Amino acid sequence: MQDFTNNSVDLDILPKYEEVSFLPIHKEYWNVMVINLLIFVVILFVATAIAFVSVYQSTNLGAGFYVSILAFVFGFIGLLFWLNRIAFKKRGYLIREKDLLYRSGILATTTVIIPFNRIQHIAVHEGMFSRMYGLASLEIYTAGGNSSDLSISGIDKQKAYTIKEFLMKDLTPESSPKESGENTSNIEPNTSETTE
Repeated sequence: MQDFTNNSVDLDILPKYEEVSFLPIHKEYWNVMVINLLIFVVILFVATAIAFVSVYQSTNLGAGFYVSILAFVFGFIGLLFWLNRIAFKKRGYLIREKDLLYRSGILATTTVIIPFNRIQHIAVHEGMFSRMYGLASLEIYTAGGNSSDLSISGIDKQKAYTIKEFLMKDLTPESSPKESGENTSNIEPNTSETTE
C-alpha cells in the first residue's frame, strides 16, 4: 500500500495567468455596442419626453427643473458610453492547450478559466447587428447548466467557427474526461449553431 502524502505546493512555481497575452475582441464590435446603446438612448429620450409632457400639463414647474432633468439624462448617457468603452477595452480571450480564458469587467476585472474537459457543448450565435460586421458570439456550456456558462461576443465569425471546431475535438466520446468519475460514454456533444 502506498503512503498517502499531501504536501504543500510552492505557489511561486505555479504558472501565472496574469502573464499571458489576451486576444482582444474585434474592434468592429464597438460599433455593435454603440448601436445597442443608441437604441437604449432613443427609448430613454421617448420616455423622458412623455414624462415631461405629463409633468408640464399637471404642474407649474419652472424651466430650471426641466434643464436639470435634461442635464441628468445627458450625463447618464455619457456615463453609459464611458463605462461601455472601458468594458470593451478590458475584454479579451485566449485559447491554451488545455483551457480557455476570458477576461471582462468595468471597474473590477473578472477572469474565467474553463478547462476543455469541462466543456459539454459549444454554440456559435450571430446576432442581427453582429452579423452586419461579420462577427459572432461563442457560447460555452459546461456540465450542470442549461444556459451558457460563458459567452464571448465580438469574435470574427470565421475565427469563432475555427475555435469551435478546435474545441469540438475534445468533445468526442473517445477523449471525454474520465477523471471526473462520471459515465460519459452515452453523452454526445451538442454543437449547434444559432442565428437570428
